[in-house]
Amino acid sequence: MRKTQLSYPSLIFAVLFTLVTAFLFTTQSQAAEVQTTYLHKRVAINDKSAAADLLQDTKGINGVEYTIVDITSYVRNHPTSLTIPLDTAKELTKENVAGVAVGEELPTHLGMKVVGREVTSRMSVPDKQGKNTDTDGVIKLSLNKKSGNYDASYLFIETASVSEASASDNLIIHLPVRNEETGDELGTDGPLHVYSKNDGRLVEPAEPGITKELIGQQSDFAYGETISYQLSLNIPSSIETFQKFQIVDTPDPQLEANLESIQVSTKDGKEVPKTIYTLASQENGFVMDFNPQVLSPYQGETLVITYQMKLQAGAEPDKQFVNKATLHYNDSTKDEELTSSAKPVVTGGYRFVKVDANARDTKLEKAVFVVKNEKNEYLDKDYAWKKTDDAKNDDQLFRTTSNKDGYFEVKGLRYGTYMIEEIQAPDGYSRPDKAVSFKVEKNTYTIGSDAAALLEVLNSKLPNTGGNETEKGNTSSTKTSASKNLPSTGETIKNGGVVGGLIILGVSIVFVLKKKKID
Repeated sequence: MRKTQLSYPSLIFAVLFTLVTAFLFTTQSQAAEVQTTYLHKRVAINDKSAAADLLQDTKGINGVEYTIVDITSYVRNHPTSLTIPLDTAKELTKENVAGVAVGEELPTHLGMKVVGREVTSRMSVPDKQGKNTDTDGVIKLSLNKKSGNYDASYLFIETASVSEASASDNLIIHLPVRNEETGDELGTDGPLHVYSKNDGRLVEPAEPGITKELIGQQSDFAYGETISYQLSLNIPSSIETFQKFQIVDTPDPQLEANLESIQVSTKDGKEVPKTIYTLASQENGFVMDFNPQVLSPYQGETLVITYQMKLQAGAEPDKQFVNKATLHYNDSTKDEELTSSAKPVVTGGYRFVKVDANARDTKLEKAVFVVKNEKNEYLDKDYAWKKTDDAKNDDQLFRTTSNKDGYFEVKGLRYGTYMIEEIQAPDGYSRPDKAVSFKVEKNTYTIGSDAAALLEVLNSKLPNTGGNETEKGNTSSTKTSASKNLPSTGETIKNGGVVGGLIILGVSIVFVLKKKKID
């Protein structure tokens, strides 16, 4: 028989064709050996069984860690039947795989290799019709269908749990997974879905929450006075799965936070370590960033945050100042925020006008006053109260001076009764010997957008109007501007005495003359 010899070009072509065909076949074979698998961690809700509908009647749980172990070699090469090694694998715990890196064999069970360690989260998952839906409690895996020469077997161990659900039982799957009734292979035309087993029924978790309160009943404050606030912060049951848990305190510009006063404690008063949060100032408020993982010991509890603020000088009386707090958080699925505002705070004030006692239309300037309370303490420049024996020469005291229109005012006082004491009278006028009482309360400075009525403070001229003396006099009286054309009480009493004296004098003269006539 005649032998056919191939030429060198034909031989090279045949070799190349064979190599390419083998490469393509190998590539396709390798691609077919990988099974896309979605592992679902779900628990029943609303007293429904998880078996009713794995998606509609259950809730996906994020933040659960699973360790995936290839047990094929251990099971297939075990000297006994398959039942014993499978039962052994089912009894493994998270302690057995603790510290074993991905790609390493379990030192206590040779032939078992850790091939993955993943955490459940929200992700886009295709359903049977190929439609993608954002789903909680999912891990996506690419599992080799073959392990060596055998169909692969995998063990799923829950190695880190969350409070919303108890740990699931160990789960073993053998690839390819087949329909128990028909025997058809599952996952050939799409991904394979695997569900955890015997998860404890979901206990409705504590939700995030924040409530801001003003401590105490008082809501009126003086400039610089301490204002105490309290925040009640609800820590959710699943806090360890959160990506963000932050408080932003935002007061009106007239309020200023004292960061050194911030204290965090449990509801029963136990102090919480400062290591669970970071604190930073933001404008006149602050930001508290909590570490969700470190907060896990407090899940389901309420933390109490107390701190102090002060009302800054210059704040307008009778205007409400608000302090609000916002909780910004991300529960690993979306950003959310909750806001709470405390009861508004106010400060008080009073308006005055300095006038001539005998000519109310004459406004007096350059009258100087200090303020004292019912304890005879004087208001200083820092809006604190102090005792002094020389108010006129004490440079530390708050002073207010009447302008060319006779106007002067006092702002930044809490509600109560006070007195203004004149320490310098206008040129040519006597200085009253008594302080003038006034009561600060709501709307004594401003009524809506209108100024409240002025309180008149009267001065009488000195007998010698040619000089600049400002000696003490006896004339001091007050009236609101609504009655400014009426005489003061002091003047009324003084004029009445003069008239009475004249009448008595006249009667006496008449009586004496008649007596002389009779005699």
